[in-house]
Amino acid sequence: MYMQNFKCRVTGSTSNKTLASAKPPVYCGDGMTPCVPGAKQMIAWNQAEGNNVETPAGVSPGYNQKMGWQPGAQNDIFQ
Repeated sequence: MYMQNFKCRVTGSTSNKTLASAKPPVYCGDGMTPCVPGAKQMIAWNQAEGNNVETPAGVSPGYNQKMGWQPGAQNDIFQ
């Protein structure tokens, strides 16, 4: 799994919204487990150690609705 993280600094904003604390995502594509709303951590899966996601056998996680991400802007990440 490869991902390069960036820390962004926004300048000139007049918003006073703050980001919510990110929670580990939860696989909810089974229709029984509730999805985690709001800010979520990036997916760490299938690593030797440090996984934050568990999925059923044979299922790979993705940044999609089965992991709780909705299409479009993620406006639910703010407090």
